[in-house]
Amino acid sequence: MSARPTEPVGPDHYGALELDSDATNLMIKKAYRRLALKYHPDKQAAGEVKDDSKFKIIQNSYETLMCPDQKANWEYEYPNIYELWKNYRRDLADWERRTAAEAEAEAERARNQTQQEEADRRRNIWLMCEAQKERRVVEAEEDILHFARWGNYMPLFCYCKGCKQRRKRLAYERHSGLRAPTADEYAEYVQMKQEEAERRQQETMRRRREEQDAEARERIKKAQEKADRVKRAEERKRAAKEKVKAARSGEAMRRRQEENERKAIKDMAMAYNAERRKGFVAKMREESKKGDASLDETYTIDLQWKKVKRATKCLFCEEQIKYYSFQCPEGGATACNPCLKGMSRVTAAEIVDLECKMRNMGVDEEEYDDDRGNGDVSEEKSRDGSILDEEQAREASEDDE
Repeated sequence: MSARPTEPVGPDHYGALELDSDATNLMIKKAYRRLALKYHPDKQAAGEVKDDSKFKIIQNSYETLMCPDQKANWEYEYPNIYELWKNYRRDLADWERRTAAEAEAEAERARNQTQQEEADRRRNIWLMCEAQKERRVVEAEEDILHFARWGNYMPLFCYCKGCKQRRKRLAYERHSGLRAPTADEYAEYVQMKQEEAERRQQETMRRRREEQDAEARERIKKAQEKADRVKRAEERKRAAKEKVKAARSGEAMRRRQEENERKAIKDMAMAYNAERRKGFVAKMREESKKGDASLDETYTIDLQWKKVKRATKCLFCEEQIKYYSFQCPEGGATACNPCLKGMSRVTAAEIVDLECKMRNMGVDEEEYDDDRGNGDVSEEKSRDGSILDEEQAREASEDDE
């Protein structure tokens, strides 16, 4: 440890009063009263050693600074004194810091040494008492060996196996310095055993609490995961239902749209067929007036649907058509051969009914004849008496084959 720095020769009155060099008389008086109350011997606590050296320095500094002549003489040398005291206070602060650190380190070493000595002492007591327990077991074994040889007889100097082992053991204990524990040491050993048992019990309880906490956290985690899975499953189920609902709604809308389109196409085809029928009825009416045709026959008119080689579905009977279908010129409706034949047949009763409807509606025959479609009838008759054009006759013959 280094020596304490030496104070400068000249006093630092401002520093003694804990003031700056520009302090006024009022500030000097206040500082003096405050420090006098702190360091005056009569103000110290009872039982403490009364040291008035600090108070004397404060008193001297106050008197010097309050006297103008003394203050002027002292302030003439103050710049040099200030530098000396400044260096001294810096060195003193460093010395006190080092001294405090060394003292703390020394105290820490002393505490560690004391703790180590106490731990060694307790360990020695523990080992001594444990050895005493083992010694009692060995002594009991030695007594058993001696009793097996001599019974209750105890000779002056026995050479049995048990007594030989006892003499060797005692000699080893004397040589190694082993001894039996005292009553106080044994009591402390019992206390250490109890503390060890309590420590183990606390450790066991701590581990059990940790295990229980871990199990609780695991249960909470599993419950949370299960809740999350259920929530996700419900969300997926809800999303699937919404998707199916949307798909069904879209499918229903699509079907309604397709149905409306089919109905519109079908209506266009039926309107087209009606126009063709009008023309045919007008022509048959003219022929019936001339006497060229009778109304007791069934006729097949040429609707002039285009024959298409394509697999499709009949719009009227919804049957699948594998090879050939017929397409309406207006709207593109498709029909199979049987449906087209059914739409092409016109009976005499239908002709009469159409004439009655036209008369009831007030349609002029000349206007009706002008508005009718191409209802030309071929000279060839089918087997049921209907008139066909050449192409329709060939298709009918192919279908019959």
